Amino acid sequence: MFGERLKKILESKNISQMQFAKELGLTPPAINRWCNNVTQPDYDTLVTIAEKLNVSIDYLLGNDLKDIKVEKKNKELVQSLATGLTDPLNKALYSKASELKNDRDKEAVLKVIEAFINDVDNRDN
Repeated sequence: MFGERLKKILESKNISQMQFAKELGLTPPAINRWCNNVTQPDYDTLVTIAEKLNVSIDYLLGNDLKDIKVEKKNKELVQSLATGLTDPLNKALYSKASELKNDRDKEAVLKVIEAFINDVDNRDN
């Protein structure tokens, strides 16, 4: 889990393993071993990595329950709202919104769709 998370963050921030190794004062092979889950850093280095990448240690180690709760909440919202939809376009929008990777974007899109549906429902009354 750590290696995948580290690779993902480095890629998203456009930081090469070589650059990151220099920032940490380590060798590129050390970073490569972490990214490939061959080894893991010690606790002090893990703290430094989290600080430099602006993420939590829990996120790096895969213990981030917040992400799990947000994902579950989004899936429940999509399911609850989509059950009342008959229009194929609305169902497609919900489907696409649930595929977004960024939780803030996903929640924003879902709120807009929910507001739209509520507006349409209120017009019918």
